[in-house]
Amino acid sequence: MRIELKPKSALKLKEGLSATANVILREEKNVLLVRADSIYGTFDEPKVKVWSDGKIEERVVKLGNTDGFWVAVLSGLVEGEQVIMET
Repeated sequence: MRIELKPKSALKLKEGLSATANVILREEKNVLLVRADSIYGTFDEPKVKVWSDGKIEERVVKLGNTDGFWVAVLSGLVEGEQVIMET
């Protein structure tokens, strides 16, 4: 991958040096995140297990983007609910 950098005129880049950059391809704000390994079910109907009123409840969720470790949950959970996962 090649990225072109167009610095402001006040910034002087020295030839021959290297740099490291983070490239953000997608970003979602104000979403709930759960661990990817807490999701089960099917691709069409992903589910999580939630601890509610002293018992475990299955909940269908709508998923957003993932980084492979965390998954954005767009609906089906509310902030503060406890997601249960097997270890």
